Amino acid sequence: EPSEVETLGAWSAPTVLDPGMPGEFLIQRSKGRYLWLRIEAFGDGVVTPVVEGIDLYGPRQGQVDLLPAPFHQDPISRDFLDRFLSLQDGFYGEALQAFANVGAILDPDATPQEFLDWLGNWFDWRFAAQWDDATRREMIAQSMQFFAERGTVCGLLRLLRWHTGLDGALPCLIEEFRLSDTPIEDSDGVIWMAGQPLPRPDDGAHRFVVVLPSSAVPDAAARQTLEALLDAQKPAHTQLRLIVVEPQLIPGRQARLGVDAVLPDSRPPGLSDAQLGHDLVTTPVC
Repeated sequence: EPSEVETLGAWSAPTVLDPGMPGEFLIQRSKGRYLWLRIEAFGDGVVTPVVEGIDLYGPRQGQVDLLPAPFHQDPISRDFLDRFLSLQDGFYGEALQAFANVGAILDPDATPQEFLDWLGNWFDWRFAAQWDDATRREMIAQSMQFFAERGTVCGLLRLLRWHTGLDGALPCLIEEFRLSDTPIEDSDGVIWMAGQPLPRPDDGAHRFVVVLPSSAVPDAAARQTLEALLDAQKPAHTQLRLIVVEPQLIPGRQARLGVDAVLPDSRPPGLSDAQLGHDLVTTPVC
């Protein structure tokens, strides 16, 4: 109760924690049944202090108990030595706590954000800056499965989905030898994909096509990065052709909806993304 706290009498010497200081200190009071902790936080008018958690360790077993008896026979000397070693005890305790939590650090679903790149390096992953934490955790968690299917259609599609963030009909990977079983040739016997002619089906061995929307490959640098990524993961004897699809529909040349023909997003943009005179039009008030 607040009234009971006010009757406790003298408190221990206050400890002031300034910004940037380690929030750790030794409670220098005699042993008792209860511990009362009073915290006073002050803001500067711009930043408000926040207490996210408090860890209490007690009874504290310091290194002084491990020293020979002459070091702690005298009460005054023991008290001084105990306080002198308390900082090192804190570092030692943090190291033990980190060692106890090493299992969580190695778990891609539980490891802190700052360990994701380090954990990804175990599998030679190089995460792009724009990838979110969920994608990075998924890549680490599925690394063993990915390397088991590396170089296959499933493995390349998995990599493309991670890299582009797409999850649907696109990205699409087509092995060209399979096109010979598909009646999609024009009158001249040419197979068209996204407005581009592909090699004849009888020349399609060890060739494959990757179809992506232009939103996934916005510029030449993004295309070069994606081609280098695929070249490093595909079988060495295969030939890759990357086709970028614009939102359009050309019968006879670009007509496979969801593969090489893409419809533009017709949903109206949000207020924060719209432009006055283009997406937003004001109407006169009568």
